[in-house]
Amino acid sequence: MKMINNYGVFSKSDTILVACSGGVDSVVLCYLLQSEGYSFEIAHCNFQLRADESVRDEMFVRQLGTLLNVKVNVIRFDTDAYALSNKLSIQLAARELRYNWFSELLENDSRFQCIATAHNANDNAETAAMNFFKGTGIAGLHGIPPVNGNVVRPLLGWTRVEIEAFAKEKNVKWVEDSSNATTKYTRNYFRHHVFPVVEKHFGSAISNVNDTILHLREVEMLYNERIDEYRKLLLDNSGEYPAIVIKKLRNIKAISTVLYEILKGFGFLPNQVPYIIELMDAQTGKYVSGENYKITKDRDLLLIVSTESFVFDNIVFDKNADKIALPNGQLCLNIIDRNDIGHFETNTGIAYLDADLIKENLNIRLWRDGDYFYPLGMSFKKKIARFLIDAKVSVAAKHKAFVLEHNGDIVWLVNYRTDNRYKVTSETKHVLVITFNK
Repeated sequence: MKMINNYGVFSKSDTILVACSGGVDSVVLCYLLQSEGYSFEIAHCNFQLRADESVRDEMFVRQLGTLLNVKVNVIRFDTDAYALSNKLSIQLAARELRYNWFSELLENDSRFQCIATAHNANDNAETAAMNFFKGTGIAGLHGIPPVNGNVVRPLLGWTRVEIEAFAKEKNVKWVEDSSNATTKYTRNYFRHHVFPVVEKHFGSAISNVNDTILHLREVEMLYNERIDEYRKLLLDNSGEYPAIVIKKLRNIKAISTVLYEILKGFGFLPNQVPYIIELMDAQTGKYVSGENYKITKDRDLLLIVSTESFVFDNIVFDKNADKIALPNGQLCLNIIDRNDIGHFETNTGIAYLDADLIKENLNIRLWRDGDYFYPLGMSFKKKIARFLIDAKVSVAAKHKAFVLEHNGDIVWLVNYRTDNRYKVTSETKHVLVITFNK
C-alpha cells in the first residue's frame, strides 16, 4: 500500500469503494485492502455482454463479498442498447456507464472517500503506447494517473505477472474474462501481440515504459507551468470576450503548441490550429469555427466568441409599447408631440422617428447579412455590414447589433444610426422616441 501512503488519498478511517470485476487484479486489491485494515465496499458492474459468463462473474463477486465480510453493490446494464442509443463503441459505453454509476454511489453516500480501481503497470504502459501511436500531446503520454479526482489506482506500481504471482502464493481465487483473450479490441492486440514482441528485444519493456511515464509526469508539470505563463501573457480577459493578442502571439516560438494548449479548453482540435494561425494575417471578420466557439479576427485580436452565448428570437411589438427587454439592455418607447421637444439629443442610443410613418408593428431582431438601410443624412442605401465596418465597430459588438424593423424597412440600427426615411422633419406632428438602455 505504498502508493496510498505516498499520495495520501485515503486513510484507514475512510470507507473505500472498490471496483471489482472478479478478475485477478481487482480481487487482489480487495485482499490487500482487507489485510492492511482498510474499510471498503465492493462495486460490481454486470454489463450483460457475455451471457452466462457475466452471471458467473456477478455470483463470484457476491461470494467474494461474503468471504471477506464486505458489502457488495451490484448493477446490471443493458450495455448494447446504451451504446446504440448514444452512438458509442461497446468499450466506451461500458466505461461511461461504469464511471457514471461510481459517481452516483459516491455522491449518495458520504462515507465513501473515493473509488479504487485495479489498473496495473501493464495497463499503464499499454495506455501510453496506444496514445503514442494514435498521436497525442504530452498529456497522453503520462499514462493512467494514480489519482484522478476521486479515483485512485493503488496497483499501478505492480505488473500483471507480479499480481498473478501474489494471488497464487496467497491462494487467491479469481475468474477469467474470456473477452480478454480476443484481439478485436485495440488494448488486447497490444497486450497479446505488440508488447510480447517488444519484450523479446527489451526484457524490461513494461518497467521501462512505466519509468518513462514517471519522468514524463514531471516534465508535464514543468510544461504546464510554462503554458500557464503563456496563457497569462497572451489571453486578455478584460473585454466582453476572451481574446488572444496577435502582436504577442507572433513572438512565440512554439506557436502551434502554445496556441493549441490555450484553445483546447474551448473545444478546438489540433488540426484547426494552422487555420487559426492564418487568421493573424487575415481580414477583420474572418473566423474559424469550433463546436461551441469560433475564433474571429478583430484587428489586433483573435476573439474567442461563444456561438451559443447570444441567441435572440425576434420580438414584435406596437409603437405604443412602454418597454422591450433585450438580452443586453432594454428599449424604452414614448410618443411625444413634435412641439414638446425642445432639442434633439445627439446620442446614438436614442432614436427620433416620425411616429405617423409607423403604421405597422415594429420588429426587433439581430442584424443579418444582406440587411440595408438609408443612414440618417444620406439619400442612398447602405448595407449594415459595410456601415459597421466603416464605423470601426468591433467584431464583439457586431455580434450583438440589433435592427428595428418596420414593414420590411430597417428604421434604426440600434445604438448606431436611424434611417433617413423615418427622420423627424418640419412636417412631423408626433415623434416616437426610443431609448436603448444597457
